[in-house]
Amino acid sequence: MNYRVADLDSLLEQLRAEGVEVDPRVEEYDYGRFAWIMDPEGNRIELWEPARKSRKRKVGNTPPKSCRADEYPFAFLHIESHN
Repeated sequence: MNYRVADLDSLLEQLRAEGVEVDPRVEEYDYGRFAWIMDPEGNRIELWEPARKSRKRKVGNTPPKSCRADEYPFAFLHIESHN
């Protein structure tokens, strides 16, 4: 699974503070930066911060509010284990 995020460094800091297992490796490419976390069930999740130039969208091609990249960081702050 891959989630697009607006600010990878801030998100990783927040996730660590919440006790989420964060892979210490961050990879950088022309098209963006990648990092990985583990969900409570042990599934690896990829986080992608697009390169600044590729983050701009054409007018009229805006995703629905529920899919905005700047909202993704909060998707992981409330993960709870129900084991």
